[in-house]
This record gives sequence, C-alpha cells and structure tokens, in this order.
Amino acid sequence: MAYEISKETPRKAVTVQGLEVQMPLPFSEGHQLTGPEAAVLNQTFVENIRNNNAKAVKDAAAAGSPMTAAALQDVIDAYVSTYEFGVRRAGGARIVRDPVEHRARLIAGETLKKALSDQGFSKTQFVKEFGRAKYEAYIDELLENNPQIGEEAARQVEAERKGLGKKLKIDIKLPEAA
Repeated sequence: MAYEISKETPRKAVTVQGLEVQMPLPFSEGHQLTGPEAAVLNQTFVENIRNNNAKAVKDAAAAGSPMTAAALQDVIDAYVSTYEFGVRRAGGARIVRDPVEHRARLIAGETLKKALSDQGFSKTQFVKEFGRAKYEAYIDELLENNPQIGEEAARQVEAERKGLGKKLKIDIKLPEAA
C-alpha cells in the first residue's frame, strides 16, 4: 500500500546510522486501518499484554503456587480491561506524571488498602490472588466515584507547592572567584 504523504504530513526526527532524517507519521486518530495494519497492531497488542503479565506467572511459580491457565485468564482479562495502548506502566501501574493525579492515586490506594485490611487482606495478598490490574481497577473506580479524592489531592499538592517555596529559600555562600 502506498501511503499518502504530503508536505503537511507530520514528521519526526529519527537517526539512521548516525544520520538524522525526518520520518513521516502517516497515521493519526481516526485513520482507517487496512487488514495488514490491523494485524500488526493486534500482534503488538497481544505481545504487550503477554510481556506485561509474564512476571506474574513466573513469580507465582517461584512462590511455590504455580498459576493455572484459568487464573491467568482472569488476570489477563482484568489487565486488558484497564490497558491503554501506548501508555507506559511501572510494575503494572500506570506511570502518572501529573502531581495531582499521582497524589489522588496515592490517596485512593491508601483508602483501598484500609478497606482490604478491614476484610482481612493485605495489598500484597490481594494483588497475588487477584492481580495488579484488578487492584488498579479498584483505584480507578474509587477515583471515578469519589471526586472529593481529586479535590483533596489538588489541595495537598497546592499546599506543598506553596510550602516548598518557603522551605527552599537557602542562602548559599559561593567561593570567591580566583
């Protein structure tokens, strides 16, 4: 298939054997995929899901309780339900760079840990039994159903931002230039 590339097509700088060139980016949101393009995306999707969950199988086996195919299917299904194609995750959790969202997820996580504790679970036990994806899904649900968590996170981040400005005012004596 020939791609429609014009002067308006977005481009990205890429280095090929030490030479920088501008590569066209022919795909954008709403692009209709051909069969081979869909196959490549599906293959990448499957590989990402497999790779991102392989450690759970290995860890379960190392802990002396190998995972069954049915248990792994539940883990995979839960993971896929929260998976965002192209979004980086750390240890199964999304990498969150926004300080308010990060704080909100921490607050929701603490709330969830307390609820689990009240039911006789530790976070570690829950994640081992039900998977990290299910744990993250509960955090997402808490955030969606409790907007006050986000409000509190924003308040805390703003308070810290204001406080840090005051704490970091340090007089530094630099040595005299020779």
